Amino acid sequence: MDDRRKRLLYLSQHRGMKETDLLMGRFAQKNLETMNDVELNDLELILEEGDNDLLSWIMEHTEPPERVNTLVLKMIIDFRKSL
Repeated sequence: MDDRRKRLLYLSQHRGMKETDLLMGRFAQKNLETMNDVELNDLELILEEGDNDLLSWIMEHTEPPERVNTLVLKMIIDFRKSL
């Protein structure tokens, strides 16, 4: 795994809230290796968001803003639904 993916894996697993740590960490473990540069950029953008907002979007309680409403967020939501 290259350094960028290692960093994103770490950031995904150490969010601050246990729920997002587990969900994002598992998503990253499963998908990072196959993600392209655009998807990695989108994941970096999503990881900059706060845990409460991120969890609300992933659980589909609120609509995400356009800046993070990307294919990667949809992938994360689909991943959560598959658990």
